[in-house]
Amino acid sequence: MDTKDTQTDDRQTLIELAKTSNEQLEGASQASAYRAFNLGCMLGIIPALLVGLFAFLTAQFSWIAGVTATLIMLIAAAGFAGLAAYLTRARRMERIFHEQVYPDLKQKLADLQIDLPTFLEISAEELPSNAALVHMLSQEGQNSLNHNVSP
Repeated sequence: MDTKDTQTDDRQTLIELAKTSNEQLEGASQASAYRAFNLGCMLGIIPALLVGLFAFLTAQFSWIAGVTATLIMLIAAAGFAGLAAYLTRARRMERIFHEQVYPDLKQKLADLQIDLPTFLEISAEELPSNAALVHMLSQEGQNSLNHNVSP
């Protein structure tokens, strides 16, 4: 009975560890993505207005041309801002994972005498299917397998 309680406590500890690690990973990367998107949108407004003004002047003071050109440029700026936010989030998440989350996770798993595949299995069961931690741990497991197989 005592062994079963210990296993349950260890599993609960691993679930909490997975949840807090995932929150840390996603929270910090999300903040960076918001900043990148906002910066991209703000920097895209001035060129959009300039292109709209240029279209307005070259189309002999046609409001339709000016507004259409401005709207197209604003949509393009939002698209580029979205791309910048996506890339920033992915790179920030990878950096946080390798600098903070993974070393801390390895230490805690070593203290609990749990191997990484077991933790990954529990994390995959308990976290959402698109959780960043599960994705990063899966990649890390594949990378370590590739390094072990390479001559």
